[in-house]
Amino acid sequence: MKIHITMRMTIAELQQAFSEYFPNLSLSFFSKPHEIFQSSPVKYLFTEYNLPLERIEGHPHDGDIEIFPDMTVADLEHLFEREFGLHIQVLRKEGRFWVETAFTDNLSLCAQNEMATVSKGENSSPNVNYHDARTEWYLG
Repeated sequence: MKIHITMRMTIAELQQAFSEYFPNLSLSFFSKPHEIFQSSPVKYLFTEYNLPLERIEGHPHDGDIEIFPDMTVADLEHLFEREFGLHIQVLRKEGRFWVETAFTDNLSLCAQNEMATVSKGENSSPNVNYHDARTEWYLG
């Protein structure tokens, strides 16, 4: 899959584009990087989902990012950082909650997406507000 990234694109728009390919995974954005198998400190989480990437991005430019299902979480996070200066953390849907994939950064995106479990409760549907769910997970 290829996602065209523009600096006027918002965090929410990039999250939506990614979730179209991996519906049980999500991206959270941070102002600081993290190491492989490490969590990102919540104090660096961007919670303004309508924030344009140009306001958070380290290497301002438009471009394409190619993501493969067999790419590991660690590789994806590194790719976003190297190509665009974006510090991301991948989250996986577990029931009604989102969990960090930090301890499984060595697994592929496809494997992570398949590992996800989707709750059958009324709050779980393809139209779940991923932004609120992620913020709720990080901020309690």
